[in-house]
Amino acid sequence: MTAVMDNETNAAKEAVFQFIADFHDAIVTQSEKRIEEFVGEFKLDFHTKYARYYIFGPIALPGGAIIQQGNVVSDGNRVEIFGNFEISGVCITREDVWQRYGKLPITGWPMPGIPMSKTYYTATFADSAIDFGFAEKNPDCLRSSAAGILNPPPYPFGKPD
Repeated sequence: MTAVMDNETNAAKEAVFQFIADFHDAIVTQSEKRIEEFVGEFKLDFHTKYARYYIFGPIALPGGAIIQQGNVVSDGNRVEIFGNFEISGVCITREDVWQRYGKLPITGWPMPGIPMSKTYYTATFADSAIDFGFAEKNPDCLRSSAAGILNPPPYPFGKPD
């Protein structure tokens, strides 16, 4: 029974990591069409004169992992698109993330007294980044991930080294 549970957990973790990588790759294209092709239909949630906010999901992944409702934001000039989503159904630890992406710096800190506030670790690439958020409510399991390009600025938590 334990071997079956371990296999399901490993399958769920791999599915989440694959989704994160593919989501990042779709975001890097900066194409709303390409992103929608990846996540399935996304709907305009609301817009301002500065940005359009889309929602997608939930998406069931192998092994019982679930990508909860996600968000894709496109600025008013379509100069920058970024997105994020919540994860449930599997516990991915910081060590799991570090095994895949190396030891990552903390780039965002939780707000005291807010259980869903997160500590963020960021993996940076040439022109993009992936954030990994661990909520204060359950700091041992990955709760969310986000992807975006690093150019144009501003950077949400300061320019990466």
